[in-house]
Amino acid sequence: MVTVQIAGPSDAATMARLNGWVHALHTEAEPDAYRDLDPAWLAEQLARSLEEGRERAWLASNDGEAIGMLRCEHKTRQATPYAHARAYVEVHELVVTPSARRRGVGALLMQHAETWAGELGVEVQLSCRAFNHDARHFYEASGYEVVQVRFRKRPPPHLD
Repeated sequence: MVTVQIAGPSDAATMARLNGWVHALHTEAEPDAYRDLDPAWLAEQLARSLEEGRERAWLASNDGEAIGMLRCEHKTRQATPYAHARAYVEVHELVVTPSARRRGVGALLMQHAETWAGELGVEVQLSCRAFNHDARHFYEASGYEVVQVRFRKRPPPHLD
């Protein structure tokens, strides 16, 4: 049975290990943009962020084994001449181990972020790389809508 608990600083090493699953997708798909992370450094950063209360995270487990996590943050933006002030919960990372995918773990974790956002009276926002078709499909099937598309143009190869 899958259980979800709020994560604290003592869970940072587990979270860093889980991060490896999603970060590997990024480094494989875009090695010019992403590089390998030191799990010890990441665990330290995650522990600090959770300790300071900047982020909130949940861990999903099955029979005591961590199989997923979600990490998010309550953000606010001041009004500008172009836009109104706003607040939202931004999902920074959703990870489900390959063996636990397509079993409702991601949806269960997202429910926790959505509940928190509801308590705050704000919406949930997130981003996803274009190459990550599985994640894009999951979010769209979960009712999320695309609100921004970002383009890039890489420089031509340099000839010596």
